[in-house]
Amino acid sequence: MNYETLIQELETASMAQDKSSTQKVLDTLAKIFRQLDERGLDIELFSQHTSEIHSAIQSEELKFGEISRIKNGLTQTLMKEHGLTTKGYHQNLWLVLGMSLFGIPLGMIFGFSLDNFAFFGLGLPMGMPIGVAIGMQKEKKAQEAGTVLAI
Repeated sequence: MNYETLIQELETASMAQDKSSTQKVLDTLAKIFRQLDERGLDIELFSQHTSEIHSAIQSEELKFGEISRIKNGLTQTLMKEHGLTTKGYHQNLWLVLGMSLFGIPLGMIFGFSLDNFAFFGLGLPMGMPIGVAIGMQKEKKAQEAGTVLAI
């Protein structure tokens, strides 16, 4: 199987779907495989995912949960083995990390210094923009390095 055949199958399956959520996931998969083809990555590296997609498409009823699970597995493989991330990955990751790494300690400082743990919650919204700023910086570096998939 090659990229063109797989992309064609995904687009055909997407057009045949009634549910917009399933169509969206199938279109996203097609975009991912188009970009992998443009990057020159061998399709054999993703043989497990392509066979799962092919069997899901060939089944009588294409389920959103199954095709979504395949897409998530593919993006995880791309991230772990090839260093490719989706757009917004770093920003979303660092939003949470900012709240936990910076926000909780700031909240603890406010709680202890004011001797009232009601102020603990002030730290979380303070850590959020710190995390978003770090995430945007990392996202920009990844974009410059060309490791972000535009999906």
